[in-house]
Amino acid sequence: MLSYRINLTLIIFISACLLTNCKKDKKENFNTKNANDYILNKEWKIYSATVNPPFKINNKYVSDLYENYSDCEKDNFIKYFKDSTVIYDEGPTKCSPNAPQNRENTWFFTNNDTYIEEGGSKLKIIELNDNKLTVASEQKYSGSIYVFTFYFKSN
Repeated sequence: MLSYRINLTLIIFISACLLTNCKKDKKENFNTKNANDYILNKEWKIYSATVNPPFKINNKYVSDLYENYSDCEKDNFIKYFKDSTVIYDEGPTKCSPNAPQNRENTWFFTNNDTYIEEGGSKLKIIELNDNKLTVASEQKYSGSIYVFTFYFKSN
């Protein structure tokens, strides 16, 4: 009879443990956003651009391309639309007064939304969320491969 009580006590203890402290938390994924939800209908403004290895510009090697952008380039933005149109806007300050305010091209995601193709350029998506877009492109120049990385933020 004593062994029956011990077994019953042990079963109750283990059951209580399993039903309370030992229970695994189920985390449901409520994030149902896809890449389109992050990228569409926002003004993506560049805030940094780099190249690795450093690239020769005006007889010096640079890795920070953004520092060489003029102010009229730094206020430009890109806007992606559901109809596969992408608009490149000159922003408030145009570099050339005679240049059009907007240029239009096409875009689409490839490779399970890991790349963006824009007008023949293929850009690898490094980061994409509600307010950041980081893309990279490999380019071959004079036998060397350079990785250009562009960092954008949305409004």
